[in-house]
Amino acid sequence: MVTKTKTVQFKEIATYLSVIVVLLGVLFLVGWIFNIQLFLSPGSDFSTIKSNVAVAFVLIGLAIFLIQTKGSIPKYRLIGKILAFIAFLIGILTVSEYLFGLNLGIDQLFFKEVAGVLNTSSPNRMAFNASINLILAGLAVLVMDIKIDHFQGLSQVLAFLGGLVSILALLGYSFNASILYHLPQFTGIAIYATVTFILIFSAILLANPDRGFMKLLVSDTIGGYFARRVLPLIIIVPWVLGFLTKLGINYGLYDYSYGYALLIFFIILFLSVILGITSYSIRNIEKERNKVNHDLKQSKMELEKAKEELEEKVKERTIALETSNKELEHFAYVTSHDLREPLRMITSFLQLLERKYDSDLDDDAHEYIGFAVDGAKRMDEMINDLLEYSRVTSEERVFKNLDTQKILDEALLNLKVTVDESGAIITHGDLPVIRGDEKLMVQLIQNLIGNAIKYCEAGKIPKIHVAAKKEHDHYLFSVSDNGIGMDSKHLTKIFTIFRRLHRNDEYDGTGIGLAITQKIVQQHGGNIWAESTLGEGSTFYFTVPV
Repeated sequence: MVTKTKTVQFKEIATYLSVIVVLLGVLFLVGWIFNIQLFLSPGSDFSTIKSNVAVAFVLIGLAIFLIQTKGSIPKYRLIGKILAFIAFLIGILTVSEYLFGLNLGIDQLFFKEVAGVLNTSSPNRMAFNASINLILAGLAVLVMDIKIDHFQGLSQVLAFLGGLVSILALLGYSFNASILYHLPQFTGIAIYATVTFILIFSAILLANPDRGFMKLLVSDTIGGYFARRVLPLIIIVPWVLGFLTKLGINYGLYDYSYGYALLIFFIILFLSVILGITSYSIRNIEKERNKVNHDLKQSKMELEKAKEELEEKVKERTIALETSNKELEHFAYVTSHDLREPLRMITSFLQLLERKYDSDLDDDAHEYIGFAVDGAKRMDEMINDLLEYSRVTSEERVFKNLDTQKILDEALLNLKVTVDESGAIITHGDLPVIRGDEKLMVQLIQNLIGNAIKYCEAGKIPKIHVAAKKEHDHYLFSVSDNGIGMDSKHLTKIFTIFRRLHRNDEYDGTGIGLAITQKIVQQHGGNIWAESTLGEGSTFYFTVPV
């Protein structure tokens, strides 16, 4: 896997290298303009860099820079491709001159060079291997940002080939092997050009580190880890060893046979050290991996053990809670049921007392008895509602397929007197078949419609609409009315037991009805909520799983 940070870092390096290439190209051109020999070659024994190559470096460097930094903008990407194509064309034309003995007039297009310059077959004509490198570099930049799978690694392959040509030339300069940088009868590639080409091909390789074979090199795998550390050593160390061996031979410290034997010995020693370091590192990684696997295995065993124990505790706690709930529900049911009898007795005796001593009681006494009887009746209603609330969870339920159209009809039949007296207009849309308890669903619809009728302005005809629609894995029901509505700040409180928004002299009730509807919906695995506008009406929503 290649991390995003590494990808960004390598892309940034590619951008910096492209800028360096442009600056070097400009520096070489300055050398031509002002005839500064140091900017053209490091000394009289070295080939001079040709002006066409310097121009091509500026073009290639700018192309890479534009594609890397402005590639998302089509205009800049096109400019970059055009610049790369011009460099590619310069390379093609120069190769044609070599292969077919032509003089196309491009060699001295920008600057003139006298005949007889060191390692130059034709005045100001770039080296054959430099023109090959221009072709490879131009093509590599042209296909650098192609997203097609089979072509994503082509740019890197071209850069790798160009890099080999450049490294061979640099080796030739390092070890006086002129055949590697100067083919007979052809112009020799300048050492400045050789180094600059290495920078160009490095930039192309690093431009897309998340693609091609570079993906392995910069990955976070073990292979990528070792490649990044060993590859520079493999390139640099043998080079240094060979150069030191050559110096020893040149200074007469030993002859060629001894020098080559010494070189081979040090290369074997170097590779042995690399092998030892690699083996040691792999062993440490394996040890660490085994330790991690062992710790992971132990953690899994401990986790499994803690999970059997946790499940047992949860099971015990669940049984205890279920038992406690059943006891509480039974207690509430029995207590509520038993409380109704003394209340009825109090009401009856108060009414008997009033009838028997009617003539002996003054108006205040009659009023007090009325208050007491009314309070007892309200208490009886509250206890009755508490019994209903308790039955929602205490009684055994039978879930089956229910036609909610029939559920609505039964609820309206129970509310017939209330509907007739209020003149309420009740409409509905298509209602689905659901899975639920028939008695509870009737009670749910009945409570919601009953509330809608009750909380309507005096003299206003209640209009109520019941609807349902399927949403994903549940049905969404709604009961809308044109009643008095309520302030939005109360919407989260209305389902709390005994929570009332009105006094008894305004609207009668115990404040348990909506709490019961919430319990019923929860029993069916759904949710209930309301939306309302004060003075305009309310809509109650509830869901039932499909």
